[in-house]
Amino acid sequence: MIHTDRRDTAASTSRKTGSSSGRSMVRLLGLVALVLLAGAATAAAFGGHRGGHHGGPPAWDDDFESRRPGRLHGMVDERWDDEARRATELTEAEFLAHMIPHHQEAVDRSRELLNVAERQEVVELAESIIAEQSREIEQMQAWLAERYPDTPVQEDYTPMMRSLDGLRPEVAERVFLEDMRRHHMHAVRNARMLLRFGDPEHDDIAELAETIVTSQLEEMEHMAELYDEWYRPDAGFFSGRGPAGRRHHMGPR
Repeated sequence: MIHTDRRDTAASTSRKTGSSSGRSMVRLLGLVALVLLAGAATAAAFGGHRGGHHGGPPAWDDDFESRRPGRLHGMVDERWDDEARRATELTEAEFLAHMIPHHQEAVDRSRELLNVAERQEVVELAESIIAEQSREIEQMQAWLAERYPDTPVQEDYTPMMRSLDGLRPEVAERVFLEDMRRHHMHAVRNARMLLRFGDPEHDDIAELAETIVTSQLEEMEHMAELYDEWYRPDAGFFSGRGPAGRRHHMGPR
């Protein structure tokens, strides 16, 4: 009887230990997966610049549905694991080489919007983006040429934003808010990656990265507020929490 009790106790202890170990392993695997996925999108943008695939602007039809954001920049392939690792090795030169065309895309789309926009709020937003990011482009170009003359500006940059050509004003404004917020999010992620893992050598480049984080998070919040005010829940994709962490109300006000 005593031996049976000991066996039962040992079996119970073993089950508890196995269950605890199993839960710990699941949590560990989950954290590893989150870390890999968090860096994947950023790393993919730099993969082509480091000798990866060379992709031109995405081809899309003229109808509005074919321009939905999820169809442009969310591809996942077998290289993600390796590129997630590379994201932690981001250098100043790579940051500058990528952010110059990234900023230029924001400037170009903002200028497109000014040709058709009707709401004063988005006109002012586009004008602010053009002014601020044009200055930053000039500064980054000068730093890249002076400090990293052997690193060219990324030529195979893959556009993240949809063209506004041919869209009605109200549709162009909506597309602009949707895409520019995603675009800003990418810039913030890259800047934070440089500051956290890239160990920037120059204080002025680190200050630029900090400015990008601060100013573009503020603009993302402003764009989310405009979107919440103007569009119904089924009109776009802004659901969940905004950049400041507060819950955005998506229904009619």
